Amino acid sequence: MPDPRFVAAGVATALIVGLLVAYGLVAVASAVGSGGARTPASIGYVTVSATGGVNGYPTQAKVYLMVNGSGPTTQLATQNISLTLGQLNSTLYPFVGGNMSKVSTESYNIYKAYNKSAYVATEQVGVTVPEIGNVSMLLGALSRIPNVYVESTSAQLSDPQIAALRSQALAIAMQNATAQATAVLSGKGVSVDNVTISSYSVYPYYYGGVFGGASIAPPAAASSPVFFSGTSRVSESVTVLFTYQK
Repeated sequence: MPDPRFVAAGVATALIVGLLVAYGLVAVASAVGSGGARTPASIGYVTVSATGGVNGYPTQAKVYLMVNGSGPTTQLATQNISLTLGQLNSTLYPFVGGNMSKVSTESYNIYKAYNKSAYVATEQVGVTVPEIGNVSMLLGALSRIPNVYVESTSAQLSDPQIAALRSQALAIAMQNATAQATAVLSGKGVSVDNVTISSYSVYPYYYGGVFGGASIAPPAAASSPVFFSGTSRVSESVTVLFTYQK
């Protein structure tokens, strides 16, 4: 069942690409009439492009961190960053529901500091926070760990959300395409019952960025920054070939 938080917003901007046959009439079949005579059946084609869009509220967030460790040798720099990473793991554990597979190393580097007799180890860490309501508290907790820096934080739709939103957006796109084809053909005296979908193709879907939305900052986390969850938009575009008989 679709998430009730999703807000469907169909984009009624379906565009008629063109009639492939003048007024849609081409004699391509025949039927047997009275007295054995064969009567031509007029079959026409019309191609329509349409878009459907749906808004959803992200339920998770992605946080990217940079962790540093330094020392007079590469070994000591590595040891120091390892100590910081251990503290980071303990901090992250409750915020990822104990599932540390949601924490990943994006990159690791160790180099000699410029104009200094020291080495610096750096590790970029990506964290998927499954409950977006916990992000503000997490950011506050991270600020208390030395040598850990937040590079970016963004709200995200979960995979199940994206799948559900795409399904809804596709349904809206098909409805828009059908409505547009029906409107054009009804003006030519074609009955809706005679219009059928012959084939359709789906363009790569568009996953819009986060915009608007309410802030998330638990009262108990007075020292934590305010994080805005926003909303995201998923759109599907289709091109549909309709056939009709008059």
